[in-house]
Amino acid sequence: MVLKDHLAFFPVGSSFELARGASSRKSEVESRPCTCRGGDKPHRHYFVRCDGLRAGDRITIRKDAKKPRRYVMQVRSVVAQQEFCG
Repeated sequence: MVLKDHLAFFPVGSSFELARGASSRKSEVESRPCTCRGGDKPHRHYFVRCDGLRAGDRITIRKDAKKPRRYVMQVRSVVAQQEFCG
């Protein structure tokens, strides 16, 4: 999910490279119409598709300073932290 006030961080309307660990793939900001606030308040939810995430994962995305249109994603799993800490 991309919050509306963070849309300017991404090149909305065009693709970019999203790197996670040793792999990377072409990505883009997508949106869907929604009426979760009621039919009289339609709006859109913005997101970047990414497989392998679990509820509670903490995501950090930063721009790659060396490559334009490349973003690096770091995932910290809350589940893994809980298992480690006991």
